Amino acid sequence: NNLLEIIDHKHNNLTKINISPMNGQFIFNDDNYLLGKSDENNNEFDVTLKKFLFHQISNLGIVEIPPNSRVKTIGEYAFSTTNIIKFFITATITKICRNAFVLCEYLTFVEFAPNSNLIKIRLGAFSSTNIEEIVIPASVLDIGEYLLGAFSYAHITTIFIPSNIC
Repeated sequence: NNLLEIIDHKHNNLTKINISPMNGQFIFNDDNYLLGKSDENNNEFDVTLKKFLFHQISNLGIVEIPPNSRVKTIGEYAFSTTNIIKFFITATITKICRNAFVLCEYLTFVEFAPNSNLIKIRLGAFSSTNIEEIVIPASVLDIGEYLLGAFSYAHITTIFIPSNIC
């Protein structure tokens, strides 16, 4: 079993993860965030919140990734069906994967860092949430297959889109 198979949606009582110092694929950043590698042959730990990592964990609330973090990607379904209510997306994040926050019915607020480096927001990233208003950073060049697909079935009323997105 790999770590991502062990940490799946069946472990709602998970409170602690210990990573062996000998494990070359995962580390904890600041003892708070699990980091993985987007390329296992690379020495850089640049991905966090892997696929299904926090899926269905009910006690998250507000999540903030430290601004000095090395995190670049929020993985597929990373926060899906959690009780998260607010999320701050730091300047280090360049990609929000498919369905990263899908079915987060309590998620009402997402804020991007003013100096955001976010480039991609994938299909369904914020689907079925209660976000009413969102400001897409000017750094974004790609919003999935179609603009509103990232927000399908959300309670969105206002999306501010920068001029560089066609």
